[in-house]
Amino acid sequence: MLQQDIKNWARSYALSDISTLQITDRGKNNVISKLDSYFRYRDWETLVSGTKGYVRKLLPRILVEALLAKDIFENIFGNPFFCFDEETKQEEQSRSSFGTQLLELYHEMQKVDKARAHVWRSDTLRLLNTPTESGLESGLTSKVQEAKIRLKNGRAHPFRFPGPEPSLTSKMRESRKRVSMKRAEDFLQGPVQSLRGKLNNECEKSLAEIYIWAAELAALLWTERAYMTIDRLPRLDVFSMKSPEMLAHPSHQIYEKYEKDDRLDQNNILLVVYPLVSAFGYDDGDSYDQDTVWAEGIVLIEDRLVTQY
Repeated sequence: MLQQDIKNWARSYALSDISTLQITDRGKNNVISKLDSYFRYRDWETLVSGTKGYVRKLLPRILVEALLAKDIFENIFGNPFFCFDEETKQEEQSRSSFGTQLLELYHEMQKVDKARAHVWRSDTLRLLNTPTESGLESGLTSKVQEAKIRLKNGRAHPFRFPGPEPSLTSKMRESRKRVSMKRAEDFLQGPVQSLRGKLNNECEKSLAEIYIWAAELAALLWTERAYMTIDRLPRLDVFSMKSPEMLAHPSHQIYEKYEKDDRLDQNNILLVVYPLVSAFGYDDGDSYDQDTVWAEGIVLIEDRLVTQY
């Protein structure tokens, strides 16, 4: 499961206790700024005071989870043409990358005819991901269904794809790999530096594998006729135990009791750790006004000490 991979990486390489955190004001501001639209407020002190107990203790690890999840879901799952966003040559830096141009074209097409725009995106990516070698079967449909399982229900399905990796053409796969590895390198040089321990080869290698794996999942899901969306605040605003769109972060431990702990029900969402992934439309290229949850948002819930008089 992608979410489990992200969680495990944060657990392995983030600082494990807020009491060991030594972070400058600049570092705090960089973290908060990077979590824009994922964090409800605008300052570090409000973030810390919005948690308590076990959740506050694990805050550095949770923030690393959120930073990593945001980068992967916003920039890989949020863009069907992310693999075309390789750095342009020096003399071409003044213009948008090919991937950005394709995304803008896709958005313009949606303004004219949403259904046909989504079919164009789906068909384009299917063609680009169809093997050209003779004697190979694409198996695209089964791979896409497996990708959905890994995205949403991975805790019950701990193993990855059987056999070869899920990508279908070596050229597209190499492009995705290059873009993914560059994103992993950039992530390590970002605000996460203030929240993690020392780098080592295993840390860098495992992070690159997560990005590459995420890129393969996203590439398969974007071949669907359905239109994938990534939602955070304000869509995920108030926590509801009954909502099919969200789950409390495991650090709250509200699902580990015999009776569900509803103490935090209807509290504000403090931080979106993993965004909500939804899909509009179906395989027949219709019903784009109807959505299906592919992966629930996982959220940190505001939990402040209230002084009673």
